[in-house]
Amino acid sequence: MDPDAPHRARRGPKSLVFIRHSVEFSRNRRFLRAAFTPALRAVLDRSGQPKEGRQLLAVLGLRAPGKTMPHSPGTVNSPGTVVDLPHREELRMAPKWRELADRLAERIRSGEYSPGQQLPHIRDLVEAGEGSKSTVHAAYKALEAEGLVTSSRGHGTVVRPQAPLKRLGIERYDKVKWRDGDEVAFIADRVASGRTYRRGEQTQSVTLMEAPPAVAAAHGLPNGAQVYARARLVKEGEQPTHTLTSYYRPEHVEGTRIVDPSPGPAGRGGGFRVLYDHGYEIDHMKEEIFARVATPEEAKLLILPTGEPVVELHRTTYTADGTVVEFAIGVHAASRFAWAYEFQVPDSAQSRKEAH
Repeated sequence: MDPDAPHRARRGPKSLVFIRHSVEFSRNRRFLRAAFTPALRAVLDRSGQPKEGRQLLAVLGLRAPGKTMPHSPGTVNSPGTVVDLPHREELRMAPKWRELADRLAERIRSGEYSPGQQLPHIRDLVEAGEGSKSTVHAAYKALEAEGLVTSSRGHGTVVRPQAPLKRLGIERYDKVKWRDGDEVAFIADRVASGRTYRRGEQTQSVTLMEAPPAVAAAHGLPNGAQVYARARLVKEGEQPTHTLTSYYRPEHVEGTRIVDPSPGPAGRGGGFRVLYDHGYEIDHMKEEIFARVATPEEAKLLILPTGEPVVELHRTTYTADGTVVEFAIGVHAASRFAWAYEFQVPDSAQSRKEAH
């Protein structure tokens, strides 16, 4: 293609014919839209050639409303047909995939598609006349880039929660919640976030295994020691939020609900209540968190958008005498949680005075 074509187009109306033929024989229409649109604006403003203008609009894939109106600046008229250009800078219309993405985004924001809900399959929208397969795919990719949905093989395209869940700090472990009630930690987060929950949104597997090095170190166990690993996947609706794997010494949990792989918490009050009932009341804990890149397996399991990091949690739970009764590793989708901590500011000097 002649690189000087856009410049020649600005010389006068006759250049429209050259532009049209150049466009028709090019395979790169997207480039030509960008290259020739400024020239087309200039030419249409002074050409008086409505037929040529309409033909070029058609070749470039630009649509025009089919209503008749008086001639005005920015409008090209011919009998019975009009190309309406309300403003010179608005010449190029949005592509079909963008229009579809905008319609779907409005349905998401209005609540027609709720958080955790799966959008229609691409083939269903194609059959409904919303566009070709490539158009629908491009619309879905745009929604994903805008943070409205997540897409993954095997799970389809799912609406993301519009506000992250609150991941509470120390108050999620309040003994009133799990010892005296039935509000386990992940449910406490949902309640604080004003979100619904079902106990079955937590699923798990239980395995007796050799303790990984970090687990053995946390429990003070020798290399090769056996531990129970209770691995949970927690979802909100159909959307996974995080994984949490708790590691226990066999002598603390053997024969309890903690080693039962049934979906949901380990009975009323969850694992902390089970430990309490067996004489291991939790007294204090340590949490460490850090962000990192998700592994391919984690991205698949949590249905993460491309490039989304995870927040890894290490939690060590102790009894009053310092016995470690649980060491847990959690992997949280970074965008699905807001970590909230509220605590009393310490005054160590005052504490020392009171001690004396």
